Amino acid sequence: MSSSSRKNDDGVPPLYRQGRSLSKIGYFKAAHIKISSDNLFRDFLETYWHAIPSGVRVRRVKDGSSREPCSGTRRAIKFHPYYFVLGFTFPMPRFFQEVLCSMKCAPAQCSPNAVRVMVGFHNLNQFFDLGLTTNEFWYFFDIGRIDGVGQLRIRHKLFDNSSKGDHDWAKETLEISGEWESDSSPELRVSTVFISGKQTA
Repeated sequence: MSSSSRKNDDGVPPLYRQGRSLSKIGYFKAAHIKISSDNLFRDFLETYWHAIPSGVRVRRVKDGSSREPCSGTRRAIKFHPYYFVLGFTFPMPRFFQEVLCSMKCAPAQCSPNAVRVMVGFHNLNQFFDLGLTTNEFWYFFDIGRIDGVGQLRIRHKLFDNSSKGDHDWAKETLEISGEWESDSSPELRVSTVFISGKQTA
């Protein structure tokens, strides 16, 4: 039996096949997460406990708005649970902080494809110990912003396809506070408020 048709011993699908489905035309579509009730939010926390350390506090934003500032005076960010399906984990890696500062975007206004690209680049770098930096990252990508949503545009052909889907990812919002940054240097202070802006080239 070929490896492609064989399941692993515990019946869990390979990591690259978890948290998503393939459409009839074959592109990647991450599973949508709903946290619109206390029970769904509790299920989400149980599923992604491994991605949220004890020093990071997570609160469900009941109105779902990612554009309004976080409550209180603490340093907190809005965040979409959809990003966890794409492989994001806290504390936010320094690489993510560098990219977000360059994009001039709050975390909650990044498109899923932008998060997917950052996660993939970061994991590739770590897995193969390549020593890649944001200099190499920006060799492959340009920054774009449409209707206030930060996007990454491919300069060179790096992926066969980008993930596609609807915009339900933006309807579910979390408030993240506590020790969510891996580097608290002033030059890497990620914006905590939604940055408005028109479409850029």
